[in-house]
Amino acid sequence: MKQLNISRVKIPFTISIMVLFLWLIGKSDSSASPLSEVVVSDLNLLTHFYEDTTDCNDRNTNECIDYLSEKASELFRKKPDEAYSIGEQLVLLGETNNLEICIAKGKEVMARASMNKTVNVSSFRMAKEALDYALKIKADTVYLDCINILGLGHFRKKEYHKVFQYNQMGLEFAKKANIKDRRLRFTTNAGVILLKVGEYDKALKYFDEALNLSTTNKESIQLAKLHMNKADLFYYQKKYDLAEREISTSLQVLDGFENQLIETEANLIRGKISFEKGDLLGAKNYYDKADKLLVNWQDYKRLAQVNLGFSGIALKSSKLKEAEKYALIASKYSNTSNYNNGKLESSKLLHQINSHLKNYERASKYLLTHTHLLDSLEVAENQTKVRIKLVEMNLKQKQDQAKAEERINKRRQNFILYATVFLLLILVGITLIIMQNERKQRVLNRSLYVSKMELEKQSLILSQSNDDKSKLFSIISHDLKGPMNSFKELVKMYNRGVISKQEIDMFAPQFENKIDGILLTLNNLLTWGKNQMGGIKTEPVNINLHDLAATNISLLSEIAQKKSIELVNQLSVKSNAWADRDQIDIVIRNLLSNAIKFTKENGVITIYASNMNDKWQVCVQDSGIGMNEETVARIFNDDSSFTTYGTKGEKGTGLGLMVCKEMVLNNKGDIWVDSKVGSGSNFYFTVPKLIP
Repeated sequence: MKQLNISRVKIPFTISIMVLFLWLIGKSDSSASPLSEVVVSDLNLLTHFYEDTTDCNDRNTNECIDYLSEKASELFRKKPDEAYSIGEQLVLLGETNNLEICIAKGKEVMARASMNKTVNVSSFRMAKEALDYALKIKADTVYLDCINILGLGHFRKKEYHKVFQYNQMGLEFAKKANIKDRRLRFTTNAGVILLKVGEYDKALKYFDEALNLSTTNKESIQLAKLHMNKADLFYYQKKYDLAEREISTSLQVLDGFENQLIETEANLIRGKISFEKGDLLGAKNYYDKADKLLVNWQDYKRLAQVNLGFSGIALKSSKLKEAEKYALIASKYSNTSNYNNGKLESSKLLHQINSHLKNYERASKYLLTHTHLLDSLEVAENQTKVRIKLVEMNLKQKQDQAKAEERINKRRQNFILYATVFLLLILVGITLIIMQNERKQRVLNRSLYVSKMELEKQSLILSQSNDDKSKLFSIISHDLKGPMNSFKELVKMYNRGVISKQEIDMFAPQFENKIDGILLTLNNLLTWGKNQMGGIKTEPVNINLHDLAATNISLLSEIAQKKSIELVNQLSVKSNAWADRDQIDIVIRNLLSNAIKFTKENGVITIYASNMNDKWQVCVQDSGIGMNEETVARIFNDDSSFTTYGTKGEKGTGLGLMVCKEMVLNNKGDIWVDSKVGSGSNFYFTVPKLIP
């Protein structure tokens, strides 16, 4: 952290300190809030710093700032407005007395208080302003704390890849600045994020590294939390003995300290382990202890976990009504705290309970909720894993580039050193030596230029490869893995007797549509992947658009008939084009298939073409549900990947449209859409005419 350069700050600073505390006392009401009690009880301690002196030195200034920062930290969660006020006064105090570190700390306190109160654009802007100011004055610890605040904001928005990105930035800075306590914090946080997205082996490495860093740290609560994090990790890996060992170690470290959160976590993990081992009595005992610890707390996430435990135990004991009561409470708490795993588990339990109660309609509703939630959570987790991997790869790339630049600089420095020594030793023939050195310099510059160009080329190739992999992984997880996992889950539940044949029959009409969608998606994915790898060559020939449309209408007629949709081919029999037959065939089939998905029963889909000089402008027009402006803007965006559902629950992914776009571009055409909600959609693409 930047050292304060204060030689002698006279009476004005002392007056500012007293005004600050008089303001804090005046801010409190007559009922003496906790803040006012703190200020009054410690006012003598602060004024002691200044009693027998008319100036302020570095020591008592830092003590005052630390004292106010500590008081603000006690208020961040429960009274963020009061913590924010302390931050404002620190900024005012710093500006009045030209103390940069005081301003930086005040901005950081204000940003943290704002982020604890509400995560919005304003709180992120304040955190970035505090970060920039701290970096400007080289206040290293404040700068790292601001990085932590930004990570906290993205954590609450469940943007875990951005949390990981800020965390890695903070970790690298803390290592270089050798700030051990912040390095410990970021190392621990990295493990927590990786644990949350299921990267258990990587998370374990960070936790072990954090434990090594904390051997010289006397914060027993921090050590206890680390061991509890490892216990949670081992539970998810089903290494129950190791999890029990870490819980015991955590509680031993905590001996003499009181921490309700760690004790609650210990009982929750032990409850889950006992339940998995079939010890229902032991599990209930641990959940009861956790429930008592959470009395008068508004920790809805952990309350949801307790009630999920009670519900599971009651279900195992065939106490169905009791199990349903606890599952509904868990669902309520999970929705209140936006606890996705709680929502998933409670919907699964409610499905099982209602199946046993023979409430098949309600059971089916909860099964649908569970299946859709499982699908979306898996997609989100896989996308987060890919994005975290990209962060790691980009960090590795930057590190490699830095090492390469360091090697180049070292070579340059060594050359300059050798050249200088050589010039000093050889005084005779100075002209010849200069000429030789100039030649060597040119050779070296040429070598450095070649090395730089090679590095830039490799960086570009790696960046493009990363983008392609990210897009491909996201599409695979979204378009294939999610639906297949849903089918797998249904089959698993049927084999285990969780759902009945009657319920399977209820879902049977949807199976054919889903399988058709998966097959079309697979075909599009293979086409897209082959095109990305340069395996598709565009070979234009004379094609008749009317014939291509007729062939695809024939192929899709059965699907259209199921929804009583009329397919109309208004393309001219003379609409000849100069394009790749297979690629335009794929475009027409995808556009017709999409139109069928999003057109209601008894609708009409028409394909026609307009004469545009040297091109045909083909249009697939439907009378479907249409799209809003946001969807229209995103639909042909290369960076966009989203899922929609047709009028009969047919799943669409956007992959087909991506393939259409690439095929049309391959044939020197354009593609776009015109649509309004409730008024259908018109998908247009152009293709070159056949020139006689």
